[in-house]
Amino acid sequence: MMNPNPDRENLKELLLLKIAGFLSEEEDRALDHRISTEPEVARLWEDIQQIDALNENTGYFSPESRIKGWNEIQKALKAEKRHKALHYVWIIICLIITLLVIYVYIFKNL
Repeated sequence: MMNPNPDRENLKELLLLKIAGFLSEEEDRALDHRISTEPEVARLWEDIQQIDALNENTGYFSPESRIKGWNEIQKALKAEKRHKALHYVWIIICLIITLLVIYVYIFKNL
């Protein structure tokens, strides 16, 4: 099904890029001009800002939130690596104890 108003969809995409901070200065100025001169664009911009303000993840698109999210992922991965390392240590300890028990059992029965 064809989009009834492709210009409006392109405009929404531009406004989302603007709120995310991904537009160049020139594109941002051109879009600001459209927002200030075209009432429909201004309404759409206000709607997008309200949606962003209501969103629990305000700033979701900001570079700071992406860095924070990446840091949390790295911490989780490091914690998982530590957990795996501890797991291997316990396996080695269990193997040593098992070998000692076998050794003692064999030499006690000789």
